[in-house]
Amino acid sequence: MTIARRFRRVCRQCGAPVESEYMEWVREHPQLDSAPSAAALSVMDLDCLVHQYVVKDKSSGRVLARQHLMLVEEKSRLGNVSISQRDTMSVLDQLLWKAHRRRVRALRGSPTMLYHGMHVLRFDGIGPLSSSKILWDDREVSLEQLKEIHLFKLDAISLQPREDRLHHKAHPALAEEWLNKEVV
Repeated sequence: MTIARRFRRVCRQCGAPVESEYMEWVREHPQLDSAPSAAALSVMDLDCLVHQYVVKDKSSGRVLARQHLMLVEEKSRLGNVSISQRDTMSVLDQLLWKAHRRRVRALRGSPTMLYHGMHVLRFDGIGPLSSSKILWDDREVSLEQLKEIHLFKLDAISLQPREDRLHHKAHPALAEEWLNKEVV
């Protein structure tokens, strides 16, 4: 069977399980096993897709024909990304890098998509407010920095202030780093 959750997450208000019935069914179904000797399925939810769909020029306030996108895998209690999960995330990351700085069809026109990568966000608690340590791709960040990353004010890779001009060099895809990362 697919690896069971180590921590059963429940709603703070009503106590209902946070994982959907569908994901529970997948985890418990013997024919949907994640083991390489069985079905070898990596069924995972995307923890967080951050999409800034309206980008305004800082000086004029006019709406620009570009959008920002990044994916974030969240791990509480300093959990690690499994090798199968990392493999799936690497494939998705490579596909999304192909859309970086390209025009895409969206409901609001054809903006240029600026992809900011796939990142792992780890907390020593269960989330940002209950943690004394926040790791963004294994680098410690403050709650303020985390907010600035989500607002695309800090570069998600370098953690430096972002420049929103399109003539700057693109970051290379981080697939190699993902694949070569040590499994814990």
